[in-house]
Amino acid sequence: MGNIAIGTPPQSIRAIFDTGSTVLWVPGVKCKAKGALVNNCKQGSNLFNAARSKTAANTTYAFEETYDQGKAKGHVFTDTLKFGAADSQGPTLRRVHFGIASDIEYSDDAIFGLPSRDVYNPNGNIHKSIFHQAFGEGLFNKPIFTIHMDRCNDTKCRKSGKITFGDFDNEHCNTNDVHWVGVQNKQGWVFPINGIQQGEQVLRTNIPAISDTGTTNIVLPNSLCQQIVSGLKAKKIRDNTFTLPCNSTPSLSVLLDRRFTIDPKELLVPLSAADQKKQGKNVCRLAVTCSSKNDMIILGEPWTRSYCQIHDIMYKRIGFSTTVGSNPNENKQGNRNNQPFNNPNYGGYNGNGPYNNPYNYGGYNGKNPYNNPYGSPYGGYNGYNGYNGYNSNPYSGYNSYPYGGYSGYNSPYNGYNSNPYYGSGYQYNPYNPYGGYSYCPSCSGRGGGYGRYYDIPSKK
Repeated sequence: MGNIAIGTPPQSIRAIFDTGSTVLWVPGVKCKAKGALVNNCKQGSNLFNAARSKTAANTTYAFEETYDQGKAKGHVFTDTLKFGAADSQGPTLRRVHFGIASDIEYSDDAIFGLPSRDVYNPNGNIHKSIFHQAFGEGLFNKPIFTIHMDRCNDTKCRKSGKITFGDFDNEHCNTNDVHWVGVQNKQGWVFPINGIQQGEQVLRTNIPAISDTGTTNIVLPNSLCQQIVSGLKAKKIRDNTFTLPCNSTPSLSVLLDRRFTIDPKELLVPLSAADQKKQGKNVCRLAVTCSSKNDMIILGEPWTRSYCQIHDIMYKRIGFSTTVGSNPNENKQGNRNNQPFNNPNYGGYNGNGPYNNPYNYGGYNGKNPYNNPYGSPYGGYNGYNGYNGYNSNPYSGYNSYPYGGYSGYNSPYNGYNSNPYYGSGYQYNPYNPYGGYSYCPSCSGRGGGYGRYYDIPSKK
């Protein structure tokens, strides 16, 4: 959880930063809540009072968000938002859309959604997600945010961690060794995996995974989950609750092009007082949940506490790095288990170069040792320097970095026949939403043509 401030004057709200959801909503002063984790509405704490904000406005649109456990509904408002507490000097957005919840189930903590895509759709009303809007308005220099969650094995520190908007977290994360994976075309941070490994047992799967800071456990489809639980020799004490001795070291890994082992301590959670009386003090709950849904593997807190998560909203990818003080070489397995990227130095798609992995320093065919999407001198998709740019300059390329152009024939900030900053790139440019294949003199400096529209009001 972290602090945000909404309104004029600003009101501080503690919110859950949730990469598994899209919307920002806060509990309102007259909210009603029921469920296992409701406190704010009953106690009158951590609530937003729109009547006390000079800049709050009710759009009259309703919203309803449903989660695996619980839901929230109310109305969509607009107001100012500050990153940080009310008394901080955090960057501020003048107008954001967010929900004020009046009816809540399960948990009444505010939720700050952090999706991979740039819009969310509450009941058909399109709004920008908060971080995408903040980056688009220039509040942050980099299109990334980094989440580090402290490792701990007692209930007193389960909510500790740090989120860094607009940059890497060099204090807590080994950012010189980030493993990037492209996310799928969904709102969440969903990415393909090669399988799950439990001990020496490798379970291959085509089911994608999502990195979700708002989920407590590792959630697996039933068929996969039962094999994992059986392999760990966990004891079932009731539906979806499994136990292990607290001094055990359960082995569970996620297989990408290298193996990422979840910290065994994060897979063991202290039992409730009632369960301890029945099971004993030296018995812990296994932080794995079986689900009847077979469409997603949810990597919750045990995963997000084991590795730093770097989210790139521009290139739609997520990066994982070890934490400072951990062993940075513990997951480099090279040829082991017949992995697809079988080069001990991170491997490559065809194994032809030292770092040739399309998401981790390398290139698709390994023709340039550091050819990642950020352009020359760090290469491109096939190692021709720019990101799909044939001999292009650092920030240009076929699919365009924000300042790039169709093939980047001119300077680093040019499009195909356009002047600096005018050619916005063939597909997408947050700084020049009207885009364009060629320069359009009558467009007030905007490149015309094929660039996508980026929610800018039309001129009257």
